[in-house]
Amino acid sequence: KHAVPGDVAAERQRWLDMLVQVGVQALARGEIAEAEKLAKKARRADKKAPEPGCLLGDVLRKRGQHAAAVKSYAETRSRMGLDRIAATLRENPGVIEPRDLLVMCPMKGAVLVVAREYARRGEKDLAMRAAKLAGRQLGATPTVAAVLADILCLTEGGGAADKIAVDAVQAYLAPPA
Repeated sequence: KHAVPGDVAAERQRWLDMLVQVGVQALARGEIAEAEKLAKKARRADKKAPEPGCLLGDVLRKRGQHAAAVKSYAETRSRMGLDRIAATLRENPGVIEPRDLLVMCPMKGAVLVVAREYARRGEKDLAMRAAKLAGRQLGATPTVAAVLADILCLTEGGGAADKIAVDAVQAYLAPPA
């Protein structure tokens, strides 16, 4: 309220960062209710920022409410949220239907997560279809190649997936052209 007009956005961001940081620390100490309170306060401070939604998702995940955590992460519509969705599903496969994830999180990257989830379920055709779609949408990045290799390992196994994984790591570590 008392910031110079030009500094209002910077002050709001500092306030948001502080709320999230204190919330993360509270969660690390096991103070789940306090972390939830701070996440909700941060969300009210900036409804568009992904950090409060991810912190709330972390709180829900800590409580064992994995489907609700995925929903909170998805609502952020951010790379940060997508990474946490992938981690939650890796630790708790089948928590949410892959199609529901696409509805909750309509991002291109979500298709990769869905493909991996189908592969974990043994639904090879759906996994490969989603993986191909994701590859076309996102392009040939090291991340896409690594996830596609993971999907191939889950659905096919063997050398083809290993080669893609090695190529993806090499491309990631290669110096810029």
